[in-house]
Amino acid sequence: NGLAGVRLLREDPGRAGLVLMDLRMPIMDGLEATRVIRNELKLTDLAVVALTGELLDESWTEGFSGVLNKPATLSALQAEVQRIFPGMALPATK
Repeated sequence: NGLAGVRLLREDPGRAGLVLMDLRMPIMDGLEATRVIRNELKLTDLAVVALTGELLDESWTEGFSGVLNKPATLSALQAEVQRIFPGMALPATK
């Protein structure tokens, strides 16, 4: 539910440094939720990574910091986090 995520960020804009945004959600989809985050909440520095199982053209990616295709692997997520936050130390994985 994208609306629930928007409400959490509206209540506490600093609660997250990274949002993994599924594009297909009930109530408010990820595209609309990201538009609200960027345009209404003005959280332009918040990293928002789209999660999608569909191959779409690039026109929809505006407002997103990155894109991960589902099913996303841990290594793909780590690579995307490193791309967005260069030099960030990530916990070791097994």
